[in-house]
Amino acid sequence: MTPLCICVREIDAASEITDTTVVSKVDAAIDALEASCSTPTERILALERVYGTFSRRRRSKAQAPFGLFIAKHLDVRQNRIMTRA
Repeated sequence: MTPLCICVREIDAASEITDTTVVSKVDAAIDALEASCSTPTERILALERVYGTFSRRRRSKAQAPFGLFIAKHLDVRQNRIMTRA
């Protein structure tokens, strides 16, 4: 299974959690995905693919609070990568 698929699967699983561990689980999934990428460009593209895959697989949640959280979280990560590059 690719790092992208693993990340999306973990984010899907986190979408069902109702306690405070959601953020740490999402961060862990994204950290693992970023670690599998060798360049900043690959990281940014992988994060875009994660959101695209998540929003296609979970259309009902893409505009819900969790989906908006994921979109914002991935956007912050991409911005951080771009400022460091």
